[in-house]
Amino acid sequence: MSRHPIIKVGRLWKAITKYIAPVILFGLWGFGIFKLFSNANSFEITVYAIISIGVLALSLLFTKRKTPSNQN
Repeated sequence: MSRHPIIKVGRLWKAITKYIAPVILFGLWGFGIFKLFSNANSFEITVYAIISIGVLALSLLFTKRKTPSNQN
């Protein structure tokens, strides 16, 4: 059985990953969506929608999948 190393991080790192990074990522996503709808035609929007739905579906699939370490 392999043990994962424990890495301790400070409060600043926890705040960045919990609050600041999601705000920045959602801002970038919103800006990208705005540019997409202002410059793209309907075919491009459809392709991007299909890709986005696929990425979301795969991320949900992988987060729900049991790994060998959490099958108990």
